[in-house]
Amino acid sequence: AMCGGLLFGLQAMALRKLKSASPGQALILGNFLTFLVGLPAWGTSWPSPTGWLFVLALGVVQMGAACYFYAQAVPRVSSLELVLVPILEPVICPFWVTIFFLHELPGFWNIGGSLAVIFSAALWSCLKARSQSGAEAR
Repeated sequence: AMCGGLLFGLQAMALRKLKSASPGQALILGNFLTFLVGLPAWGTSWPSPTGWLFVLALGVVQMGAACYFYAQAVPRVSSLELVLVPILEPVICPFWVTIFFLHELPGFWNIGGSLAVIFSAALWSCLKARSQSGAEAR
């Protein structure tokens, strides 16, 4: 998990370095290489024709659209903001699933941890905006 987090942060920084080039091409190449590296782990059973439709839909819609919009954001946001958006999504998603699909309320630690992440991100954004407006006033 620590290596994954480190590499995720390095990816955001590398994409920021490519902001004047083509971060979208780097993301496409990275996903293709991930596919090739992960292919041996697939095993011996292959999906049914319906399963292939789901794999295709998840690959094109979920991953493809997300990578497209992520690549569009690269030149417009800071490295920290580039990392925060994909981090906040999995923090908030379990709440929607728990509340709307399972009709349960999240536990204390779920709420506390999520609020800590969201509060930290909001505080950082406010402090950054404040320091930028102070620098512009000088």
